[in-house]
Amino acid sequence: MSGTVATFRIEQIEGTLVLIPQRDALDARYESFHHEYNEVHRMIGDLGITNLVVDFAEVTFFSSTLLGALIELARRIRREGGEAILCGLDGNVREVFDNVMELEKVDHDFFNTSHASREAALETLRVRS
Repeated sequence: MSGTVATFRIEQIEGTLVLIPQRDALDARYESFHHEYNEVHRMIGDLGITNLVVDFAEVTFFSSTLLGALIELARRIRREGGEAILCGLDGNVREVFDNVMELEKVDHDFFNTSHASREAALETLRVRS
């Protein structure tokens, strides 16, 4: 679709879904975002996804809508016995993330852990499985 900005780049590595929020995701229309979010939910069920890695390396700013969607996806993964891990959070993005999680009273342990890189996050999942 011309002119549509993707909210996520998605990669599947075995039973792990890697979501990479895109730097320009804030420009995405709500309908597009909602469609992508529903598609990720479908993928989790249809593809037997057991773990979620969210890589913030390309993010310079994010909305509460994006954060809420990621929390819901992590809850689903955790309910089904999997792990949700963050990576690539640094600087201002880390500070905003921590502040929003605190304001919303979301347990920081909700995402099992945070790593500097996607590779480190995936290695943690390999070791734990």
